[in-house]
Amino acid sequence: MNILFFTHYDVSPQKGGTERITDSLVGYLSNTHTCFSMYTWDIDTKLNKTIFCDKERLSQKNSIRQIKQFVEKNKIDLIIIQGAFDKVKVFKNAIKNNPSCKIISVHHYNPGAETNFFTFERIKKQFVVSKSISEKIKSLIKLSIHPIFFLKQAIDNKKHYKKAYDNADRLVLLSKHFIDDFKTYAGLTETRKISVIPNALSFNDFLPVEELNRKKKEVLIVSRLEEYQKRISLALKIWSVIEKKAVFTDWKLVILGDGDNKKDYLSLANKLNLKQVKFEGVKNPLEYYKKASVFMMTSSFEGWGLTLTESQQMGVVPIAFDTYKSLQDIISDGTDGYIVQEGNVDEYVEKLSHIMSNSQERNKMAINAIESSKRFEQNKIGLQWEKLFEKLNF
Repeated sequence: MNILFFTHYDVSPQKGGTERITDSLVGYLSNTHTCFSMYTWDIDTKLNKTIFCDKERLSQKNSIRQIKQFVEKNKIDLIIIQGAFDKVKVFKNAIKNNPSCKIISVHHYNPGAETNFFTFERIKKQFVVSKSISEKIKSLIKLSIHPIFFLKQAIDNKKHYKKAYDNADRLVLLSKHFIDDFKTYAGLTETRKISVIPNALSFNDFLPVEELNRKKKEVLIVSRLEEYQKRISLALKIWSVIEKKAVFTDWKLVILGDGDNKKDYLSLANKLNLKQVKFEGVKNPLEYYKKASVFMMTSSFEGWGLTLTESQQMGVVPIAFDTYKSLQDIISDGTDGYIVQEGNVDEYVEKLSHIMSNSQERNKMAINAIESSKRFEQNKIGLQWEKLFEKLNF
């Protein structure tokens, strides 16, 4: 079968979660299917991995004609739209004369989370970082009429959800806990076209248990450095409490990633007088996972939290705020990681301090995490996709 994947950005294992999970899924499906890629934006990375037999950047002006030609030229049987649910109707229009070609729309956020991109603070940050005059003017207009702008975006977002469901042959969510929320948010009367398939692990191997004794006293963050979702400032403030405790002077916080707020975080780390924090930039995270002992997540929302399963896979005990429902599918609190009540910074500090202080318990939870993550290994998730294909009569 010929499968076309559509993503916002060109696919790379070093890009964000959606692109990384696409890379992982295609790695499995390429064994039995031919995979193609179409995307909107290029990415600047030397780590890009070519996993498709053909790639094409989608034009904004002639997208329907371009999609139609690409599908016909490459005899595409199935289109998997990764996250870009506002594009489902576009693809449906492009293949309207090709009834044998099916569409699967995959939603990578908890339902309704996209409204976080339209907040006043988010747009204000866009205004600050924009380099062109036109972009600054656009941001300024949005700020000046923000209540109206926010309401319009929220209404449009719900319409896109409904259109994605109506125009796809199947809609995939990452967690069963998202089904009712999606139904309500999109205004659906039924959910028969919804399937649930969690994200697969990013890596093919698991950290051998015997290597846990080589772990270093490192707490790890792997994230885009963007405040509106990832809230790394909160992580730095939590770490500032940890640094003040004499028992943790030999521990380090290592931060991987880049983003619009990097300078802000460097400034905050300096303001908080943090001495045990290292900003490593964009790096392949695998070797860092192998060394680290604890993983921090402070996100205000996620669809899945791919870095959590990556950390578990490599025996890094994760801690996260309870800000999205699929977290319950990943972490069993107190067994293979910790779930902290949203907003309870004191509890986060307490659990982080506890796991850093107790090597025996940390080792036990790391073993549990490795075993727990095997639920999401690529072959198991790949088989779920194959079963979905069968339901679509492929």
